[in-house]
This record gives sequence, C-alpha cells and structure tokens, in this order.
Amino acid sequence: MTESPELRWALIRKIYVILSLQLLLTAVVAAVVVKVRAIPHFFVSSSAGLGLYIFLIIFPFIVLCPLYFYRQKHPVNLLLLGVFTVAISFAVGMTCAFTSEIHVPPICRSHANGTHSGSPCDYH
Repeated sequence: MTESPELRWALIRKIYVILSLQLLLTAVVAAVVVKVRAIPHFFVSSSAGLGLYIFLIIFPFIVLCPLYFYRQKHPVNLLLLGVFTVAISFAVGMTCAFTSEIHVPPICRSHANGTHSGSPCDYH
C-alpha cells in the first residue's frame, strides 16, 4: 500500500501547521500570563487560586483521555487538541511567571569573577 507523494506532503504540511499553531498559541498565552501580573498574583494570594493552579496543572492530563478516544473524529479531535494546547499553555505560563530569573550556579558566578579556574562553565 503506497500512498502518493502529494498525499504524503499534504499530511506533513498539516502536521507542521498544527505544531506551529500549538507553539504560537503556547507562546502567546504564556506571555500574557507572565506580563499581566494580576494573573500570577491571584494564584498566590488566595486558596482558590492555589486550587485553580493545581487544577490547571492536572487538566491537560484529563484532556488527554477524551483526546485519545476521539482521535478519529475530525471536528472533535481538533477542538480537544485546542483545549489541550491552551491548558498546557497556562501551565507553562504559570511556571514562567513564578520563575522570575535565570539561576546561575555559584561555581559559574565565581568563575565569572575570575576567582575559580577549571570550572565546568568553561566553554572553550
């Protein structure tokens, strides 16, 4: 059973379009969650926010079950994939919002000051 090259390339294009849209949507939602400071503030200032945060972390795994069962049903599977992508985007955004800076190990900081030689941070 060999498929035509046009059909194969159409499938490849469809897959890359879906992946590109997922990455774009994830970046947009995560950027909004990080930039709008009221969103992470809500999650850390109330117990309802903490409960919602835990739900948002678990929700993508919940969406995977119907996504598996409806994988062959065309309009439903794309809708569930969109819901899954938004759920993952919120989880990524909340993680980014609570990670305020890049942490550099102390050994690399001492190397940057010139006080340590032969560190694993040497990028020669």
